[in-house]
Amino acid sequence: MLSKSRYISGQQCNKLLWFKSIGKSPPEKLDEGTQDRLKAGEDVGNLAKELFPGGTEIEYLPDNHEKMLEDTNLAIEKGAPIYEATFVIDNNLIRADLMNQTKDGWDMYEVKSSSKLKPYHIEDASFQWYVLSKIEGLKINNAYVVTINSQYVKDGDIDQDKLFTKNNITKEVNDHLGLVPNGINKMQGIIEGDAEPNTPIGNHCLKPHSCQYKKLCWEDVKDNSVLNLYRMRSKQKFDLFDNECKSFDDIPEDIKLSAIQQKQITSYL
Repeated sequence: MLSKSRYISGQQCNKLLWFKSIGKSPPEKLDEGTQDRLKAGEDVGNLAKELFPGGTEIEYLPDNHEKMLEDTNLAIEKGAPIYEATFVIDNNLIRADLMNQTKDGWDMYEVKSSSKLKPYHIEDASFQWYVLSKIEGLKINNAYVVTINSQYVKDGDIDQDKLFTKNNITKEVNDHLGLVPNGINKMQGIIEGDAEPNTPIGNHCLKPHSCQYKKLCWEDVKDNSVLNLYRMRSKQKFDLFDNECKSFDDIPEDIKLSAIQQKQITSYL
């Protein structure tokens, strides 16, 4: 089953998707920053429900998707807002954060704990829109990403309409939609395959999120690797690394290094 979280993992790295699909345990626990981010995401998601109060929440039942689908269909018939509406089509599963019915159809909202719209938010919403577009009798009108308004100052009770920014990304989603079927086919193939993808390490190990399996994939990276240089952008590190500049000894003389980087190299050598 390809869920939206797995789809985003596959967009980041084929090997990450495969590890998750086989249930491989990460070599290290989530760091404190990641745990805080996940907790913040959960809290923000709960607050965002108040943008459309009086809705129906679809209970998460990992071993009973049929019940989740049935509850979603009943909620659609009611026409009230839906939280975590669940749909499955062609072995693709989504749980939409928020759905709200208007006179023109249903609007879907993906809630994020960030204050800025990011490229992977579009990929996430595009996968969901693709699945929703396959549901018979369901008309999707607009797609939104809900982000935090960083300028909001709380005065008394939280005002959800001021705390959140609703970013209409319908055009961006429609522009991206043509890429989704190929992405799905590729990822379904990875999930159904028996072989671990041969994916080299790269900037994708760090962005859009640092990978939990990084320690496993980076086990051959030495202490004197250019990837361990202080205060250098990860993209620049991998530009060097991918051009056979693996260790401190390999760094060309024309590469400008900061004082702290030079000190790091000197202390190692």
